[in-house]
Amino acid sequence: MSEMKTYRCTMARHNFTTEPSMEMKVDVIFQSDKEFGEGNPYHDPVGEDLTKACQSGFYKPFFDMPYELAVDGYGGWSSTMPDGRIEEIVDKYDLNLGVPGEGNPRIAETFEYRDSSYRVTSFYKPAKDNDKPVVRRGKVLLAESTREDATHVCGAGIAGCIAAISEIKITGVVSWDARTIVKERAKYEERINASKDENREAYFRGLWVDVGEKK
Repeated sequence: MSEMKTYRCTMARHNFTTEPSMEMKVDVIFQSDKEFGEGNPYHDPVGEDLTKACQSGFYKPFFDMPYELAVDGYGGWSSTMPDGRIEEIVDKYDLNLGVPGEGNPRIAETFEYRDSSYRVTSFYKPAKDNDKPVVRRGKVLLAESTREDATHVCGAGIAGCIAAISEIKITGVVSWDARTIVKERAKYEERINASKDENREAYFRGLWVDVGEKK
């Protein structure tokens, strides 16, 4: 059996009796183990599984909607037809989230700090001469950093915090789907690596925060 792959196709229905005309669309995502052709919904082998997906429980209410318009005096809706070609969804992410508590914290992991719970949103390290310091923690200037170089984390919670990694306890990971978590981590890495981006430098210059010092 061939490997299951994921595809998407936009389906639409129209009503041309109003001015301007109206349309309803739904993006159908489905899987197929058939060989993908040119993406023509009517002739591509995976089109058979597109049809099955349209008739499944999740999408069925859209396709079972009445054709009559809710207002008298106008014509009805057209049949639901493909609005474009079938596209293969290529998953570029490794969905392995790692083990919370192993190594430095990760984006979207949860932790306890001073009797409160937080979610990791970014990382910091002591600022050097060529860094862009964006946080003052007591007398220490911290610069945003990679996970590997971090000595501190930023936590989202009731009030938010900047905490030394040595002072926190990792408790798990947020209950998001794995793909959302991985994408958040990838977005953070891309932002950190964009060190020469003018917009990012302008952001740094305007973001000074005094988060205090642990007593």
